[in-house]
Amino acid sequence: MCCHILHVARDVLLSFVTCTAFIVCGMTASSAPPVTEGLRHEWDADSTGQSKAISQWISGSGRKIRAEQPNSDLQPKRVMIGDKSVLRFDGDNDVFRIVGLNETLKHATIFVVAAPHSNQGDFRGLVSANGKNQRDYESGWNIDLGPGPSNRVNFINIEGKGFGGAFNVLSFSGSQSGTEGPESLPLGELFAFRLTIDPQNKLVSTALNGVTKGTRPFTPSDLKMDELTLGARFYTNGPGEHQVRSPFHGDLACILIYDRVLSETETPQIDRYLAEKYLSLNPLLKSTLPKSINSSVPLVHVENPRPVQMLVPGFDVKEIPVTLTNVNNVKYRPDGKLVTLCYNGDIHILSDEDGDGLEDKAELFCHCATRLPQRSRSDRCFERKGVNDR
Repeated sequence: MCCHILHVARDVLLSFVTCTAFIVCGMTASSAPPVTEGLRHEWDADSTGQSKAISQWISGSGRKIRAEQPNSDLQPKRVMIGDKSVLRFDGDNDVFRIVGLNETLKHATIFVVAAPHSNQGDFRGLVSANGKNQRDYESGWNIDLGPGPSNRVNFINIEGKGFGGAFNVLSFSGSQSGTEGPESLPLGELFAFRLTIDPQNKLVSTALNGVTKGTRPFTPSDLKMDELTLGARFYTNGPGEHQVRSPFHGDLACILIYDRVLSETETPQIDRYLAEKYLSLNPLLKSTLPKSINSSVPLVHVENPRPVQMLVPGFDVKEIPVTLTNVNNVKYRPDGKLVTLCYNGDIHILSDEDGDGLEDKAELFCHCATRLPQRSRSDRCFERKGVNDR
């Protein structure tokens, strides 16, 4: 192509260069968030270059902050989805850390575009912020997938200083409310999550794919952001140094952190921008996922389940009209009477009074009214000594 350009007329060449520059500038402008005021951090997977293993992720907010990972074993992989990129974290140890930021947020609007591939539980982290040598949930904030394992995205946990304690924004009750719930999304599908921290209204609010979700009270606090963790959490419950924990298994496409509460006209602009740029990739994303994600079939709850489900054939289960507590042994006597042994030692004899084949009466056969007395250590020692003497 260079040889052809060298042989064109000067005015044509200038026209070609001008047109090319216009196209490049147009693409750059359209790929930037439509709201830039207060944009403290913009982590876009498209900014990671062409290499497959990513050693650094540079913020595109104009400050050019580098999230570096020199250890090749801990580097996420860049995966192309059409003409866009995502960073694929393995769920074992892939993570980016940024230290020395020395930032504080009083209010914030945070967007995350992610596609979890699995959730093994233990608060798998999408992104978190913390004060130096402090837990993220006590000094800053975090967004994760909640405490328990799941085969769908059915728990998105938000917590931080001033809004402590795990809370699922996809399920709400009382003052911590949302539009509907509970809700779940399939694994391997990009979603756009929004977290708004509003000290003026003393409220933390959320949205998923542009739809309002759970809210919770907020005690206005200084949210430390000395350090950022992308693709994991940072804390230690108990003694010892705080460290990276709960690595995320899945794709991260974009993280936007604003140091203010976006207006009601600004948030829809960002929601549309993220939907057009990233959520539209979901049909193409499926072809890049492991077969275990595409072929997995979620468990389905049985309608009107039996009280007891036998796992081998040849049994029929019927519930008898007798209420007893702490029953842990059931057996038929040779004469056909049903005997129950309770955890507290009580024994009942069950009989069929109306002749329909089901026991409907329970009579107490033995009541364990007494308990073995607790003996002191000196009593046990004395007894042991007497045995040895014999």
